Amino acid sequence: MHNLRLTAAVAAMLFVLALTGCSVFNTGSGQSDTDSDSSVSNLEESLTADDVFTSEDYEVGYDESDSASVTLTGDTAQSDSSSVSIDGSDITISSEGTYIITGTLTDGTLTIDAGDSDDVRLILSNASITSSGYAAIYCKNADNVYITLAQGSTNTLTSGGTFVQTDDSNVDGTVFAKTDLAINGSGSLEVTSECGHGIVCKDSLVITGGTIDISAASCGIQSKDSVAVSEASVNITSGKDGIHCENNDDATLGYVFFASGTIKITSDGDGISASSSIQIDDGTYNITAGGGSTGSFGSVTTSETGWGFNESSRTETETSSSTKGIKAATVLLISGGTVNISSEDDCLHAAKTLGIANADMTLSSDDDGIHSDYDLIIESGTINITYSYEGIEGQNISISGGDIKVCSDDDGMNAASADGSGDMMSADGVSTIDISGGTLYVRASGDGLDSNGSMTISGGTITVMGPESGANGSLDVAGDAAITGGTVVMAGTSAMATNFTSAQQGSILLSFDSQTSGSLITVKDSSGNELISVTADCSYSSVLISSPDLTTGQTYTVTCADNKTDVSLSENIYGSGTGMAGGAGMGPGAGTDSGSAPGAAPGTDSGTGRPGL
Repeated sequence: MHNLRLTAAVAAMLFVLALTGCSVFNTGSGQSDTDSDSSVSNLEESLTADDVFTSEDYEVGYDESDSASVTLTGDTAQSDSSSVSIDGSDITISSEGTYIITGTLTDGTLTIDAGDSDDVRLILSNASITSSGYAAIYCKNADNVYITLAQGSTNTLTSGGTFVQTDDSNVDGTVFAKTDLAINGSGSLEVTSECGHGIVCKDSLVITGGTIDISAASCGIQSKDSVAVSEASVNITSGKDGIHCENNDDATLGYVFFASGTIKITSDGDGISASSSIQIDDGTYNITAGGGSTGSFGSVTTSETGWGFNESSRTETETSSSTKGIKAATVLLISGGTVNISSEDDCLHAAKTLGIANADMTLSSDDDGIHSDYDLIIESGTINITYSYEGIEGQNISISGGDIKVCSDDDGMNAASADGSGDMMSADGVSTIDISGGTLYVRASGDGLDSNGSMTISGGTITVMGPESGANGSLDVAGDAAITGGTVVMAGTSAMATNFTSAQQGSILLSFDSQTSGSLITVKDSSGNELISVTADCSYSSVLISSPDLTTGQTYTVTCADNKTDVSLSENIYGSGTGMAGGAGMGPGAGTDSGSAPGAAPGTDSGTGRPGL
């Protein structure tokens, strides 16, 4: 009984995480505790494959001598079992057992109407069922129904035309189950629904094997309690969501769990959507949602990334229906696998918390690449956001590792309160960016790193290119901006250039005449040793450089193209910026005291405008 076991597992998960204060699986409605241990690794305490799958879910063996046969013969069927009743093209199985289904049914339905505690296993062995206006397989009553795709078999299930109801179940899927449903085996299954959903399960759906192709006018897969996939290959083309799981009665249900497998989704709505959490441990996911993103900013190719880019003027995508790649109403955890998403709306979206570790991602979105209303945690993996309106957005963004590249038409990274509170020129008091490790590369038309609250950088390698013009800055922090470690190189317009507010290492801000994209930015010490070398991927009139190698009492030479300036660090912070254009020629930005205290006003972009679920 999947639903009862999974309810207990998820309830236990939430209870454990509530005790530990882990913010990753904080499913409360309010702001998460930023002092808690918000690490993706804590999710190891939650769901595992052993919690979700039973041995029966993987069982594909059967004894033909102990199984009943059901032979489909065009407009009717034959069977050797008294538990199978046949009324023309309507076939009904009424008791527990294993049933081998072969042949073709041209217009009919196979119905399972067994006892409440009965387990029924269907072996599809080159079976084809077409139903005009109804489900091809209707699991009306049982404890569990298992559909095994026999080795080497090719099976098809089709619902043609508009669904015509025969009872109060509102049957609207080619496979429609009011029971727990598991699909396994090594054969193939093609599911087609001309006017409804592909597979519908009103309890828990488990898929642990087989190659399943679904084409549906509505959702490809729709389940109430849960959807869990392991080892299977699932290909979905849908007029609405690819996979949709929703339970409005029980907050511990309505979730999706992927242990492994290969999932390909082309959906007019969301790729994968859950009213609770979504957890991905491994597997390969190729998702195109809402027609995909437009995918390229223009004809200018950057030398670092090879991405197309121009600083176009555009607005955030707004659509009447949700067209996100993967969307969780509470928590989205991706702790492994390969994820490729092209979506009209956000690629990854969590209404509360989102965690990423050990995954390999390529994301392209006309809205946010990665979005969480509250905590957004990246620990490791490779993330390449090739196209986005805003690259990474959340209230509290924490990055401790990974190789991350972001290309954005507005902010590369934006921390803003989930409710959009606070004014543009002062800190909102809740938003944070905390970078302690990893490699981050940002190419932005808007602000590079933007926090409507505070920012702390204590490690990692951070490169920000852009913006090239406008009232934005490479660094835009409404509150405190502290650097205690890591290497930072930012190049962009001097109009809104600003330095860190506090630093435990040298931090140099310079403004000068505009330099061209492709020019070299270097820093050398007084002995001529090269400490930093970066090729600019944008035109720029300001640079912000910070490194543990920059120490007070030393002199450094900063070279941008053929322009050089010597910087003597009497204090850790050199040049503050004022939010206004700097003067011509090499030298510190406005406020030329080499040890000037930072006081630049942040850019005026509030970074809000957060699309809802």
